[in-house]
This record gives sequence, structure tokens and C-alpha cells, in this order.
Amino acid sequence: MLQSRNLYGQKWILDTYDKTLQDEDKAVFKNTLTNVPVGSRISNDGANNRAMFLLSGEKYYMGHPTGDLIMKVLRGKPDDNAFVEVKVLREAGDLIAAGMLHDARLSKTAIPVIIMKKKSGQVLSGTGVYRKASGKEKKRMEGEAVGKMCEKVAEFAERKQILRLDNKEQNALVTLSGKTVTSVELVDMGPPGIFSVSKDAKREDIINFCTRFAINIFVPEQ
Repeated sequence: MLQSRNLYGQKWILDTYDKTLQDEDKAVFKNTLTNVPVGSRISNDGANNRAMFLLSGEKYYMGHPTGDLIMKVLRGKPDDNAFVEVKVLREAGDLIAAGMLHDARLSKTAIPVIIMKKKSGQVLSGTGVYRKASGKEKKRMEGEAVGKMCEKVAEFAERKQILRLDNKEQNALVTLSGKTVTSVELVDMGPPGIFSVSKDAKREDIINFCTRFAINIFVPEQ
């Protein structure tokens, strides 16, 4: 059983989520994935990935419409960061598959990939509405985005005892109605910033902590 390390001065944050990994969690990339309809590349190198791809071609993959899925190609040999991301995606209900993919178009050797549900929305600073807004309007929209994001973070923490703190702007896709942020989807559920929390953690405490923490990292590009 995890004991609180009082991380960030919060007794309800127990430990980094990698401490929950079991042998079966570390075996997920022993699977070989076949017939993956890899589509176009949508992003290049990230902190823990080589690229992101859309799925296309076939109408369905593992029972899901390919248009609703994306594939992350991991960097190097799968490690605890990759195992944590797969486990968190599974807990969130967003994991479709993880394993080793043989695709000569991408690599001469098998590569580790994660296939997950695609989230709707855009990065706030990438929207035309935000770019054209006044300084005051931008600040209000940023506050709305952080508020909606932290509500999502708190709901997930309460439901699954998993806290996501890597809440920079690029990891929160917003939907707008006019100049108002109406919803936020969380993306990039891997480390750093993934923690276990106690079952008695209170939503209000999580939201307040998330909001304070996000002030320093939710910084839209101007």
C-alpha cells in the first residue's frame, strides 16, 4: 500500500504513479500489432515520442472507427514512462492497443506504439479567436481553460485516484463557443507529472491545487 510522501505539501498526493506498476503492466509491449492502418503524420518528436500518426484506410480498427484514433510512436525501448502512460490511458478508457509494430514505412525494425482515442479540440493559442482577442479577453479565456482543465483533472483523480499535473497549454485541447471556453480534453497522459492520490482526496482541494500549479506552466504562445 502506498504511503503519503506529502508531495508538494499535499498529504493526499501519495507517490509517483510508476510505484503502482505490476509485472503485467510492464508486459504490454510484448504484444505484436498487425494490420494497423497507419495514416499521415500529425506531429514530430516529443519528450517521450518520435511522432504521432492518424489512422486511416480501413473503416475500423479493433472495433473503433479509424478516424477516431491516433497512434504514438515511442522513442527507444519502452520504459516505466511508457508503461505508466499505457496504464493511465487504460484507466481513462482511452487505450485501444499497445505493442510492437512492424511497418517498413516507419522503421526497419519493430517499434513500440500506443494506439489511443483521438481527442477533440485545439490548443488555445492556436485558435483564431484567441489570437485576435484583446489582452484582457485572452486572460479571461486562459482562466476559463485552466478552470475547465482542473475540473477534468479533479474528476479523474476522484474517480481513478490518478492525478495529472503536466497541465501545460499543449496538453489541454479546448472547444470554444465564440470567445468562451466551453470544454477541455486532457491529452498526453504519460509522465512526468502523474501521481497516485488517496481515495479521500477532496475535489475542491484538487481543483485549487491544480489551479495554483497551472499558473506557472499553462502559458499560451503569444
